[in-house]
Amino acid sequence: MEVRKDSLPRIKSDKSLYNANHPKAVRAILPWLKTNGYDNVDEKENYNADIRCMKDDQPAQFELEVKKGWKAEDYPFPDVRIPYRKNRLIEKWIKEGSKGTLTFVVFNYDCSWAWFTDGNIVKDSKVVRINNIYKDNEPFFKINLEDTKKINMKDSKKDQNELDKVVFVNVSYPEQKDKNRSDQVTDAFINV
Repeated sequence: MEVRKDSLPRIKSDKSLYNANHPKAVRAILPWLKTNGYDNVDEKENYNADIRCMKDDQPAQFELEVKKGWKAEDYPFPDVRIPYRKNRLIEKWIKEGSKGTLTFVVFNYDCSWAWFTDGNIVKDSKVVRINNIYKDNEPFFKINLEDTKKINMKDSKKDQNELDKVVFVNVSYPEQKDKNRSDQVTDAFINV
């Protein structure tokens, strides 16, 4: 079921889930950032993007999630879902002139693999409501797998050239394909 984005209430995150998962997501992305040329990394909590840094003199922001039902390399779902409550980060980024990049990162449970998705793709994606183990009828951005990039966090340098095509904003990206995919999901994101 597709919903109008402007009709969605803001949903708060769960602090206990955040405390259980945020540290491991940050630990997983910090070496990747260093390996891939990001500097001036700020991971201090400020209730905006989880990581703020620079690359090639351009600001970069990363918002991190952990997907509880994704246990290994193989991704068992037809698309990537990002909680709609993250829309406030997109709105802030746009209000501030869309400078640099805003990237949403969805890790598997042990943070060894991750989907990296450009903020513009998230912004333009379909919003669906799902029932999950935490909330009924919660809105999520639905990202087609073709519009995101799966990265091996243990060996990610070789993936950087492909990732550059996905995460840098204001670059053309493919139109969403297969918009009639099932809106069913059997798992939930853990907010980090």
